[in-house]
Amino acid sequence: LLLATPARATPAVPTWDPATTWALVAGVVRWRDPSLERFDAHHRKDLELMAALTERGIPEAQRKLLIDRQATRASVLAALDFQVATAPAGSTFIVYFEGHGLYDEAHQYVLATSDTHTEHLDSTGLPVASLLPLLAVRGSTDRVLLLGDACYSGHLAGIALALSYLGVPAVSLTSANEVSASSENWTYTQALIDALRGRAIIDRDRDGRILLSEVADEARAAMRYREGQPIGYAPIGFPDLVFAPTAAWPADQQALDLKGETFARGDWVVARRLDGERGIARVIGAKREEGRPLRLRLEYYDYTDRAFGWARED
Repeated sequence: LLLATPARATPAVPTWDPATTWALVAGVVRWRDPSLERFDAHHRKDLELMAALTERGIPEAQRKLLIDRQATRASVLAALDFQVATAPAGSTFIVYFEGHGLYDEAHQYVLATSDTHTEHLDSTGLPVASLLPLLAVRGSTDRVLLLGDACYSGHLAGIALALSYLGVPAVSLTSANEVSASSENWTYTQALIDALRGRAIIDRDRDGRILLSEVADEARAAMRYREGQPIGYAPIGFPDLVFAPTAAWPADQQALDLKGETFARGDWVVARRLDGERGIARVIGAKREEGRPLRLRLEYYDYTDRAFGWARED
């Protein structure tokens, strides 16, 4: 006698709603303190990230962008305090910082806002611990997503853990873990932007939607192969989230084969760039033409710019 066992229902993954989201993007590439290394402002990613959040439908009144001189310790905390106090129950909070992450003399992790001075980090840096009491007043129907592109930004996981323990579901996804420095390229933030815009290569199972866990997988692979470092990902307060619908592949890429003889779309390879140097590339697809060796369409990334090239698979 064979008895059929009913299949277990897979819990539905909630969908992120931009209309009920409050986003704070703070980015610093220039500091008052000359001892803090500046970054090139070319195609700065904090602006592009906010543009992508805007495109997804977060209302203007629920977005706050602070860059360079605007992004002081006081202004960042004040902006977050305002959003937390204003948003209705059931809101999602996205808090993103781009810049330097440092330790003060007490080994407290701080974000280097524009008015931070390395000689007085305890009084001028922005301790990530200061985010906790502001966000802890929210409730169980809210969500908090903490994002950071800075050295040692994995310390945001501790804030996500504390919030979740206090009943505020929170997750952190960062360019580095708590013990690793971050690269000087904005590879991690590019992964966030690509995900918000539904880039199809991030949709690993090709089900038409990009999950937050798939965003983490994309950031993890990009940072591992392009930058040689781990990310920080702490899915503590909610296991997953539908982050974006998958957009169509560009026509020229959609026409490519998914696999060559050895490599497949999404693989990471070492190949010679157009400038003759070897670099890390992403396989976008393969092209077969009669009488020619099989070629791969490759994608490179340099600081803030994406470039494409061809290489023989052999």
